This record gives sequence, structure tokens and C-alpha cells, in this order.
Amino acid sequence: MRLQPNRSRVEGTVLHIERCGDGFGAEIDFAVSRCDAVAGSADFIGAQPGQQLRLFAAVPEALAVGGRFRLMLTALGGAAGQRLVVQAAEDLPPLERGER
Repeated sequence: MRLQPNRSRVEGTVLHIERCGDGFGAEIDFAVSRCDAVAGSADFIGAQPGQQLRLFAAVPEALAVGGRFRLMLTALGGAAGQRLVVQAAEDLPPLERGER
């Protein structure tokens, strides 16, 4: 069930990847450095720098622990609650020393 059109752009670092028990996709722990809405969409996530998010990625091979990424996320809702789903992932360069 879709909540309403929503898409967020989140930048940060992958902390942990845990494959799902059924073999499809993975749960991702992600440390946020930036979050904003994509034009024309609501930002249901509203994450703040330093916050950690638990995400679902159908194609976790696109991500790597310790890597920095810009992710497009959608919040999906249902009877069991909200789930943040990775729609697209883009590699970001490593941070410069002292940069957050």
C-alpha cells in the first residue's frame, strides 16, 4: 500500500547489510548525513544528520558496507507498519578528512 506519492533523497554511509531469510533482498542499516524530498514528492522520512535508518533493498549488491551513497527512498505502508525501500543507489566519493 502506498501512503501517497513520496520520495526522499538520502545521503550517508552503509553500516550493515543483512540478507533476508527468504533469499530476496536485504535489510540495510544506514547512517544519514543529508535527507530531502525529491521535487514534487513529500518527504515522509524527514531524517536528520546522524540518524540511523533501517532500509530494505531488493538489490543489495548495489551497496557495500562502509560505502557512501545517495539513495532514492520510498516509504511504503501496510498492516505491519511503514517500510523504507531503496528505489535507486548512486555511489558518492569518500569524505575528505574532517568532513561530515
